[in-house]
Amino acid sequence: MLKKKIRLVTITTNEEYIMDGVKVFEGFDTERTCRVKDPEYGKSYAADIYEITGLTKKFNVAFAEFSPCVYGIYLIE
Repeated sequence: MLKKKIRLVTITTNEEYIMDGVKVFEGFDTERTCRVKDPEYGKSYAADIYEITGLTKKFNVAFAEFSPCVYGIYLIE
């Protein structure tokens, strides 16, 4: 498991969500995971980490599926 600062960016049902000019769901799977919490209920999830190459920089995001088609997107800093 990865230990870094993890910040919730958004909760979305839109698989076309864009950060820094690119669709985050089209990132590269790093095959790493981290633990995140659902902000509404506090339930813990294992989230997959993806590397995104945006228009201005590279960054890592984690995705957790809270319920069918409801995703939490977290920025790893």
